[in-house]
Amino acid sequence: MKNPVLVFGFITTWIIFGGLLTLAIIFDGVFIQLVFDFSILIVSGLIGYLTARKISNSK
Repeated sequence: MKNPVLVFGFITTWIIFGGLLTLAIIFDGVFIQLVFDFSILIVSGLIGYLTARKISNSK
């Protein structure tokens, strides 16, 4: 079973940046902006996952 801190950190990061991506799609409406924002979402998800994993390993 995964560490709850790791799972919570990963999900929280995706919710925050997913909301930002949704707002960008609503207010921009440009396909290139969608691709750019989606790449930001993936990178931020990886950063959130790695940060949560680092915190859970230090305990």
